[in-house]
Amino acid sequence: MSSSNFKGREHRAACYKARDEYFECLDKSGEKLAEECRGLLGNFESTCGEKWTEHFIRRRDYLKFKEKMEKEGADVFDEAKFGSKKNN
Repeated sequence: MSSSNFKGREHRAACYKARDEYFECLDKSGEKLAEECRGLLGNFESTCGEKWTEHFIRRRDYLKFKEKMEKEGADVFDEAKFGSKKNN
């Protein structure tokens, strides 16, 4: 379904249900795209459309990142990757 066809309460409800089922599967499988989640991903993509699927996945990733930063502190980073910010 294209985003232009994403209309009405029934379509939204079906999309949200497919999204929630897929994300629940990911949570249970440890964030890996487990074999049992592949069918749910296909259903999510076909029910919600490409743009909405991308939006929901990006939003989920952002919220997980934000939660991690709030738990660990915003100044936590990989020094090897980003290098030291100290002046020499």
